[in-house]
Amino acid sequence: MSFFGKEDEKPASPVLPIREAFSRRIEVEPKKRTRGTEDRVHSFTMRVTVKASNKLIDFCEKNNLSYRQAFDLMVDKLPE
Repeated sequence: MSFFGKEDEKPASPVLPIREAFSRRIEVEPKKRTRGTEDRVHSFTMRVTVKASNKLIDFCEKNNLSYRQAFDLMVDKLPE
């Protein structure tokens, strides 16, 4: 006798549902932003305070800017 019962018995494999049988959780598909750029870009990751992050997000939403555009505006204000 094995863990699953008799030696010649195997546990039944679960029947996987057909993908079309799933119901959608939301009725309307969310739009994906297609904001690209022709400029060369560099991936930049940094850890910032929540206060600074929230301020940047609010600024971007208020001015309809991407984070990249807001970052460019901040860098333009730096002294040479």
